[in-house]
Amino acid sequence: MAGLAAGLASAPLLAGAYVALALALFERLRDGTLFALLADTGRMALSNYLLQSAICAWLFLAYGARLMGSVSPLGALALAVIIFCVQLPLSRWWLRGHAYGPVEWLLRALTIAAWPRWRRSRAAYL
Repeated sequence: MAGLAAGLASAPLLAGAYVALALALFERLRDGTLFALLADTGRMALSNYLLQSAICAWLFLAYGARLMGSVSPLGALALAVIIFCVQLPLSRWWLRGHAYGPVEWLLRALTIAAWPRWRRSRAAYL
């Protein structure tokens, strides 16, 4: 019981340490390519989340590959990393020609009650 209490009490501190470590790492990588890839992926966060959900639903549920229960936790982690690594360059490619991710564009249109620009301006390509 004491171990459980210590674990529960120290969990917020551990989470804070992880966040501080991640922030320090991202600050060091700010000028690098990895930061740009992560920034583009973050600008399309909702689109990427929905794409991940659709891919995993197809892979794991009955209307797809039916892999539920047959993939180990390590295999599921590897699959998540693979999907995310594919989304990194895909997001960068999409945002080269578009102002927003597809779902972000629709959400912005609903929020401002007007059609935002779909493509980037010509000057943004140069």
